[in-house]
Amino acid sequence: MLYPRTISITRPTKTSAEGALSYGGRTQGNETSVASGVRANIQARREGQKNPTGLPGDGTKATWRIFTPRNALLAGQVKDGDLVTDDLGRRFQVTSDYVHNLGCTFYAERLEA
Repeated sequence: MLYPRTISITRPTKTSAEGALSYGGRTQGNETSVASGVRANIQARREGQKNPTGLPGDGTKATWRIFTPRNALLAGQVKDGDLVTDDLGRRFQVTSDYVHNLGCTFYAERLEA
């Protein structure tokens, strides 16, 4: 199957108390839906950012490519900083997007607890 995953895309919403309270992290309760039920293919990229300290045991930070078909109509709707959640419960933050003839490609970093 070309697009084996199903994703939803949400956008973090700013609260009026932002900056007045301590940081509580991102939660699904303070996100608005951009799209849901979108077919996708999620692939790990080998490239990544090196740790700036440059220690011998440091690895690179993994990045991900998320492909959606053209009929998903996501062109222009997804912005940097939006969150992608797949059907396995993994969450990714979009760092950049690219619209092309076959659909959309989102470059993302995985969010981990």
